[in-house]
Amino acid sequence: MIYKRSVELLSHHRDKRPAPKRSYDQFTATVETTAKRVALLAFLGDVKTKRILFLGDDDFTSVVAANIKSAQDIAVVDIDNRILDNIGVISDELNLGIRGIKHDLRKPIPAELRGKFDTVFTDPPYTPEGINLFVSRAIEALDRKNQTARVYVCYCNSDRAKERFLPIQDLLTDSGLMLRWMFDRFNRYEGAESVGSASSLYIAEITPRTKPLIRGNYDKPIYTID
Repeated sequence: MIYKRSVELLSHHRDKRPAPKRSYDQFTATVETTAKRVALLAFLGDVKTKRILFLGDDDFTSVVAANIKSAQDIAVVDIDNRILDNIGVISDELNLGIRGIKHDLRKPIPAELRGKFDTVFTDPPYTPEGINLFVSRAIEALDRKNQTARVYVCYCNSDRAKERFLPIQDLLTDSGLMLRWMFDRFNRYEGAESVGSASSLYIAEITPRTKPLIRGNYDKPIYTID
């Protein structure tokens, strides 16, 4: 039921999803992928009564999650005003209560967001530096008192270079996160042949050893075109 309603909602608002900006490594996930994401979040208990943060949301996953109307709080951090503005329009229209925060994640997570969330979802730039940065910011936003707090991370790589998955697994381990599940080629994208039009979804859980590997300002390149 969640999946079907989500597809209908996104199809109705398809025109509000901005064209991807390659300068931000944006790729538009298919409507079906965004619906699957939220169905999985709900199935795993990461929507109802939860505080959810999306680090970047050009796919409008926050809109679908908020439309279930069972989360305690949903916020979106994005560098792109187009995304925040259009999510805001839909949120106001449907009374979803999504909070939008314009922020460049090369700067630390704003103080009002630190330690405030049970679930963080991100589809980051697919560079080692970008993933490290976004995961670090996600960890900063997690509520350390919630022992089941989780990070959802998307990552794309070809099976012809499987060794490139290893640094991502190492990153999660070095961050003190426990990899709970990995769904191969879970996400599908429109017009994203350069990344094989698909990415995997990693779901990692907080532990007493969890820590961000990057703190403070970050000035190294994080996007593939940098």
